[in-house]
Amino acid sequence: MKTAIIVHGMPSKEEYDRSEGRMTHKHWQPWLTRELAKAGMDVHNPEMPEPYMPNYEKWKEVFEQFKIDKTHLWWAILVVEDFWFDG
Repeated sequence: MKTAIIVHGMPSKEEYDRSEGRMTHKHWQPWLTRELAKAGMDVHNPEMPEPYMPNYEKWKEVFEQFKIDKTHLWWAILVVEDFWFDG
């Protein structure tokens, strides 16, 4: 089974506080999660720690929970891609 890992974006501290710490249930993430699951994929949508102030070491701990190989698809917005490759 193929796996998709969806990483949410970087909200402001105010947006994060208003969302009660649930960034994976905002914007396009729920729709994409449903569509990929309907297509038979195992979908993960992790809540990243303190997304308003990304810390590579903290986020890396979350990423390391997943087995990463050619069957994994990653969806991430630009800030996460920049963060991932600069870390």
